Amino acid sequence: MNNRKMNLDRPKISSEEIKSRQNFDQILGNLKALHKPFYKKTWFWGTTGLATVAVAIGLSTLITNENNIDENNTTLAATTALAPLNVTDDLEDTPCIQTPVDGQDVPYEEYKVYPGRDTTITTANGSTISFKASTLMAADSEIPVELKVRYFADKASAFVAGIPMTVDEGAFESAGMLEVRGTQNGKEVAINPKAPIAIDMKMYKPSEGFNFYYLNEENGGWEDSECLYADAKPSQQENELEGDSEPDYSSVSDDVSPQQEQVIVKRIAEIDVEIEGLKKEEPQRKDYKLVENQNLVFDLDYDVNEFPELRKLQGVGFEALPNQRQYKDIVNENWDNVKLKLMETGEYKITFLKGRKSNYLIARPVLSGVDEKEAEELFNLVMNDVKERKEELVLERKALEARQKDLQVQMKKLIEEQKAKQIKDLNRKKELEKVQQKMITASSAIYQATASFKAFNWGVYNCDSPRKFPNPSPLAFIYHKDGKNVEAIKAFVFSFNKEARFEYGYQMIGLQAMNKIGFHKGKNVIFVQDKFGEMSYASFDESELPKEGYHRFNLTTIANADFTAENIKAILGEKSSSRNNLALR
Repeated sequence: MNNRKMNLDRPKISSEEIKSRQNFDQILGNLKALHKPFYKKTWFWGTTGLATVAVAIGLSTLITNENNIDENNTTLAATTALAPLNVTDDLEDTPCIQTPVDGQDVPYEEYKVYPGRDTTITTANGSTISFKASTLMAADSEIPVELKVRYFADKASAFVAGIPMTVDEGAFESAGMLEVRGTQNGKEVAINPKAPIAIDMKMYKPSEGFNFYYLNEENGGWEDSECLYADAKPSQQENELEGDSEPDYSSVSDDVSPQQEQVIVKRIAEIDVEIEGLKKEEPQRKDYKLVENQNLVFDLDYDVNEFPELRKLQGVGFEALPNQRQYKDIVNENWDNVKLKLMETGEYKITFLKGRKSNYLIARPVLSGVDEKEAEELFNLVMNDVKERKEELVLERKALEARQKDLQVQMKKLIEEQKAKQIKDLNRKKELEKVQQKMITASSAIYQATASFKAFNWGVYNCDSPRKFPNPSPLAFIYHKDGKNVEAIKAFVFSFNKEARFEYGYQMIGLQAMNKIGFHKGKNVIFVQDKFGEMSYASFDESELPKEGYHRFNLTTIANADFTAENIKAILGEKSSSRNNLALR
């Protein structure tokens, strides 16, 4: 940018005067963080590579480890997710499946299978595991193979067992996961590739939208695997109508009813509200510390050796607010001194001094260089998504209006038909009510699905659907428990909206880094593990978080002995909690 330079030329000042004026830590520490960008809306799925730029915007590079937050005199750099951590760089290979808390795991079901025999095992949840006589290539055909099985029917048990649920596309939402192991005399038994294990795994969700994967324990990645889904449906017999004739349902279609029109009217109103909200929440360049008027941009040019108290302002540009007549007079003159005062609006009042002469400008800090480029990219990304969302809503509204008109025509026709077909027989009316009740009963039958597959290897098989990581929050986080702040090295975020677990850590990169933590809309639970391996948690709604600055999580400690699948289920609302459950303590 063609920035203007202001030369400050004055006599050297004493060290005592320098010390008295060195207050820029406080000034810069008060710089407000960026407003939470619009990409945090649930409809936003934008490019993940730029999702954390918002944290870096707003002169965050100027805030040093000495910048303090007023509340409880807490040092931000020592307690937030943005702080560096002294973690060893000598990373050793670790097992793919590791329990988060030592000594706590999900138990296996145990069975015995003799080699050379056709055998079918039915697990506790109703899954079947079938072996042909030639399936198990055991060293000793007289000794049974120890079969160990675990079925994961919820997020809590997979978490406690340490099953990794992260893939390139995001984090897995599971519809059913099975782990199966086979050993003889403590050694893994080989599986005959010509006669693999046949498994029918019960799922706890319908199969639509889910794929099937096998966990490669050598590289820790999930690999596509073949399976055949079978979704159980209510039997045809349950839907058969009693009697010799069926009643005419042509005039009571669920798709043509006053309720349907009410739903459409309600949705149109919701769309109008959302469109109006989009107008108010369109990203503003000033919120991203970007230049709005290039002609009003200037830098403070000074000798750091002469003005050490201004050292922390190196690299900071300013843009004067428009309609300040004194702007040209100020930028065209050399000044002896400058004073900065942070205003409640987030702008600075910059006073320029020269002898008895003084003048001032109201200006805001702006980014430059790499920071400016990244902020510009994020601004454009958010703006494009706002525009696309508006277009989506407009198209949806037009489709709803067309559907509403069609419903009105059909409803008019339906009313005329109903008037022409009055029920004359009371017995016929009773028959109709009986059939309707039977249809309701049949439609609410338990829905089950099965994944049938061949297992050529021991390990974990999973029916999953990837859910994208949330965009990183612009907030700085403080983790507080038992009356003090803790240093977090890992975080596990459970999104109730996405039915998935998102994992973060200081040894992780990309969207899994600790400074990239984010949350989907709605209820979330965050589990935090400190450097001593202790686990704690907090439940909250994403809407409760502030829009800028920092947030302190007041955590509830989980004793190692309490880190069980049953207690975690209670915390995550995956079961009815009892008096002994940790979530009620």
